[in-house]
Amino acid sequence: LPDASTGLPDAAPDALGGPPDGPPAFCADPLPDGGAPAAVGDALRALPGVADLVETASAGGYTLFRFTFRQLVDHGAPGGATFTQRAAVLHLDATRPTVLGTQGYDLLLPARHEEPTDVLTANQVEVEHRFFGSSKPAPLDWSRLTIWQAAADDHCLVAALRGIYPGRWVATGQSKGGLTALFYRRFFPADVDATVAYVTPLSLAAPDPRYIAAVETGTHSDCRQKLRDLQRIAIARRAVILAHMTDLGTSYDHLGLDEAFEHLVLELPFGFWQGGLAFACDGIPDASASDDTIIQFLDTYGGFLQYDDAALARFAAYYVQAATQLGYPEIDEDNLAGMLDHPGTDTAPTYVPAGAPTAYDPAPMHDVDAWVRTQGKRLLFVYGQNDPWSGGAVGLGGAEDSLLFVVPEGNHSSLIEDLVPGDRQTTLEALQRWTSE
Repeated sequence: LPDASTGLPDAAPDALGGPPDGPPAFCADPLPDGGAPAAVGDALRALPGVADLVETASAGGYTLFRFTFRQLVDHGAPGGATFTQRAAVLHLDATRPTVLGTQGYDLLLPARHEEPTDVLTANQVEVEHRFFGSSKPAPLDWSRLTIWQAAADDHCLVAALRGIYPGRWVATGQSKGGLTALFYRRFFPADVDATVAYVTPLSLAAPDPRYIAAVETGTHSDCRQKLRDLQRIAIARRAVILAHMTDLGTSYDHLGLDEAFEHLVLELPFGFWQGGLAFACDGIPDASASDDTIIQFLDTYGGFLQYDDAALARFAAYYVQAATQLGYPEIDEDNLAGMLDHPGTDTAPTYVPAGAPTAYDPAPMHDVDAWVRTQGKRLLFVYGQNDPWSGGAVGLGGAEDSLLFVVPEGNHSSLIEDLVPGDRQTTLEALQRWTSE
């Protein structure tokens, strides 16, 4: 990586998954300003690369347009193979700002409003991440699943839509979607005017040990001890819980039933603080609880079906990204030392599909970290105090006109509306200023 004092390159180096000489070699040319048909549906349909457009009414004066957009599998190879990426537009008024929602995973429809969409009374564009859902090249070339290639997808879609939505743009996303928005901004900083990233973890290793402290220390120490106790109780009841998993009628061929069970138990404290709130501490079962009570708690905060073959296939692209570029949390096994049959296996490479790459390259995340600290501008990060993913919170460093706030007692669903009043007011004022200057 270049020395931060000399600045970062404008182009993505080869190590980050893109060509060394600048932006994508190809994006479909947008319609010129003023050249779009009057009807938004007609304007979208006329864009190069758009197909399968479906229009439906939506609430609050919005119209929902679903469509596919043709993208290059490799944005550094003009004329090469393409795939279709699912996208959606919630149209309100072309004169209003537009919010780009980067999903990070599958595109979920009907599209919900992103928080900045409501704050800014904005239009909204949602895009499915490459290699997820139906936005998959055939055949899959895992070497093209990089943060630069995904950022180039967003760049090409936004470039196509600018003729229809010429105003201010804000990119936003939650968790991995927030990372996707951040990566897009790093490689194409002039595309949008601001970035709002919620509960966005920037892991700097594979595994990253910072997450252990985020799970094991902090507020509610008695609750954290109850979760450690429950882990040991669950391992002691291995046989009855494995029988329950078998009765679910799903398959665990990739991990194996016993390994899937151990991973669920290992990740239980992480899952509890990711999705739960402190008031749920009173419901953590102890050794006197029935098997059914313990099984229900494990399913609520871990999820037996999160480890089966269907779930692993659905999130295969995430595991490949985590293993190769994104990094992932280290899971503390000390509490279960001597009780595990599969120690050291709860890592991203264990989950990747056969034939997919697993070699980790630390350069991309360290590059993004350095870019935020030295060249970041108009970035807003929102985290939850108790969310374990906050262990990977982005460091602002010298980022210009940027903000980071933490929701007290918040989890992985923390929003601007959950901030304390003063912080919330500061963020709302910043969003209005960033989209009106």
